[in-house]
Amino acid sequence: MLDLREIFEPKDIIWFLLGLIIPPVASGIKDKINKGRTIRAIRKKDEHFKTGFQSENILPLTHGSPYYKRDNLKIGILDKEFHMSMPRDIYSLILEQKPEFDNVRWECENEFFGERNLEGLFHYLSDFAGILESEAAELVEDCKKSVANMFLDRIREPFFNGPMYGISSISDLRVGRDEESCADIKCYKSDYYTHRVMAKVYQTLLSQRKITAPSSLSELNRYYPFLTSIGMDVLLLIDFGQDLVLAKRSKKLFNMVENRWHLSMNEALSTTDIFNDRISLDQCVTRGLNEELGISPESHKIEEEYGDIYLIKDPIEVGITGFVRIDDISFEELKALYKTAKDSAFEGVGDPDNGLVKIKYSRKAITRFCEENKEDMTPSCRFAIDMLLSRMISDNSFLNR
Repeated sequence: MLDLREIFEPKDIIWFLLGLIIPPVASGIKDKINKGRTIRAIRKKDEHFKTGFQSENILPLTHGSPYYKRDNLKIGILDKEFHMSMPRDIYSLILEQKPEFDNVRWECENEFFGERNLEGLFHYLSDFAGILESEAAELVEDCKKSVANMFLDRIREPFFNGPMYGISSISDLRVGRDEESCADIKCYKSDYYTHRVMAKVYQTLLSQRKITAPSSLSELNRYYPFLTSIGMDVLLLIDFGQDLVLAKRSKKLFNMVENRWHLSMNEALSTTDIFNDRISLDQCVTRGLNEELGISPESHKIEEEYGDIYLIKDPIEVGITGFVRIDDISFEELKALYKTAKDSAFEGVGDPDNGLVKIKYSRKAITRFCEENKEDMTPSCRFAIDMLLSRMISDNSFLNR
C-alpha cells in the first residue's frame, strides 16, 4: 500500500488537506455574509415603503430570505367559496351579447358568504365598518348593480367572469436552524365579478372613512372577504441575464387608470394552476408568460424565484413577486412572440414597439429608467423593481449568474 509519507513531507500533506477544506468553508461563509447583506437591504426597502412611500399605495407583508424555497411558500385551497350573482336583468343582457361571458363552475356548497349567506356578509360589514346591517345590504346591492352595468358597458372588450382565488389568511413563519422565511396562504374560491363587487364595497367604505386600509400582515387577515384576488407579479430577465423587460398595460384593464409601465407579466392565480391539490406558482408563471408574452415552456428553459408578498391598498389586492430568467431569447425574438400572444392586445397595447421595453440589467440603468419614468410606472412595478435592486447588492442566485 502506498504510504504518502514516503512521497510528501508532513507539512505538504497538511497544506493539501487545508486546500481541500478552506475553499468550501470560505465559500459558505461568503454565502452567509452575502445572504445577510441582501436580507438587510430588503428590510431597508421594506421600511422605506412602509414609511416613505405611502403615496405608492403599497404595503409590504413578508419576504423570502432572500427567496422562498418551494416547500416554504405554501398556497392551499380551503373548502370554502364566496360568490355573488349579478342582477338578473343585467346578466341576461350581457349573455345576449356574449354567451361565453360566465364560465364559473363552482359547486357553491360551502359558501361562508355569498348569495346563500348574504346575511352573514351584512353582519360582517356592520361589525367591521360600524354601519347598520340594512346599510350594508344597500351598499352591497348598489355595488353589484354598478359593477354589472360596468361589465355591460364594456361588453365588447375581451373579458369574462372567470373563477379566481381569494385569501382567507396569510401566516408568516421562520423554519429550520437558519430561520428560513416561510409563508402559508389559505385560499377560498371566488370569481371575477365577486372580486370587482367587493373591491367597490371596500373603496366605498374607504372613501367614506368607515374603514382604514390595513397597516400590517396580522391586521390584513381581518379583511378576508375583501381579499378576493391574489396575483403573480413577474419581472423577466432575458438574453443571458443582460436585459430586464417591462410591459405596458392598457386602460382596458379594470384596475389600470392609464397606460403605464407595469411588470413583465401579471396574472391572477386560477383553477388552471392546480398541482397536487395546491396552487402552483410555477404553473401560473408558465401560463402567464405564454398567454401575455407568447413564451412557450416547451421551447425555452424558464428559471424562477419568488421573493415578496405585498398588498396594493386600493384596490385591495395581494401580489407575489416573481423573478424569472430565460437565457435563450433575445429582445427581438420576444417582440415577435409578443405579437402572437393570446392576451397581448388585451393586456398591453398589442404593439411590441410601444408595449415592451428592455432595460440593461444593471443597478445604474434600472435606477435611471425608474427616475426618468417614475410618473409612468405602476406602484406594483416600482415595488417589484425596488425589491429586485435590493437583491442585486450581493445576490448569488441565477439572477446574477
